Amino acid sequence: MLFNEPWCLSMSLFERSLAIINLLAFLSSLSQWRGQIGSTGILPACGFVRHWKERKMTFLQRPTLCLIISESDNFLLALHWIGIVCAIMAFFAVIPPGICLIGCWLCYSSLVTVSTTFMGLQMHSNLLETTMLYIL
Repeated sequence: MLFNEPWCLSMSLFERSLAIINLLAFLSSLSQWRGQIGSTGILPACGFVRHWKERKMTFLQRPTLCLIISESDNFLLALHWIGIVCAIMAFFAVIPPGICLIGCWLCYSSLVTVSTTFMGLQMHSNLLETTMLYIL
């Protein structure tokens, strides 16, 4: 029992830290997405998604839910809010954090994929990789 306590504490701190980092990433993107990838933005996501659909690309080639569901502004906004809710639920462990972080990963991966120029930095990829490694 004593040996499990430090491990449980460090795991809990890691889960909460990862949840906070995901939350901050979604909040940061939320304040900028309309001007960057919105339908009236600099590089609208709908153009990329339509091009990928014409080329019959799959989710495995371009990991974005926009290929499967929609590329509309309302859906992009919903991805942000779903990610925010999942991150908050992971922080408070409302349901197992792994399940919440799967939601965070799906939403953030979708946003990073359609935000090719704006979210193509290594820090976004590192967050996605770290979240996926935690899930696995």
